[in-house]
Amino acid sequence: MIHVSKIAAVAVSAAALGLIVAGCQSQGGPAATAEAPAAAEATTTAADATADVMPPDELTAAEISALFVGNTVFGQLDSWKLTWTEYFAPNGTAKALLRFEGQADMELVGKHYSNDRDEFCTEYKELPDQQVFCHKLTVLADGLHQQVYADGTKGGIYTQILEGEQIDAFR
Repeated sequence: MIHVSKIAAVAVSAAALGLIVAGCQSQGGPAATAEAPAAAEATTTAADATADVMPPDELTAAEISALFVGNTVFGQLDSWKLTWTEYFAPNGTAKALLRFEGQADMELVGKHYSNDRDEFCTEYKELPDQQVFCHKLTVLADGLHQQVYADGTKGGIYTQILEGEQIDAFR
């Protein structure tokens, strides 16, 4: 059985996953646009994690907000057998539905915002351990988006973005 801390690590980021406290620490969480399924979680090299210049394919909080706010995103993290969806309302509300293989769905309501490190953050107070998730996104070669945290680790992959609130499309 998966631990709730793993649920927390993925939720939110979400984004979008989604997500606000100044100085929040980045952890693994969900992000994307194409309709094809994504590959498994990737690893980061030391050079990637310590780069002083943001790669041209890494999106800022404002760019992520432009993609996510007012829309529903779908993501996956194969290593945890997790798929999820999040809706990011224009008023700052975030709603998530998490699905771990073989377990009941988990619904969360929280908020999303940008922090002072130019990351997109989500907060879900219902989670018992980590509640805040902040990240940027990297555009992958196949057009999907992967979460990237401040320490350089990579999280979930966003596989689809639908206009408006469409969490029910995930059910």
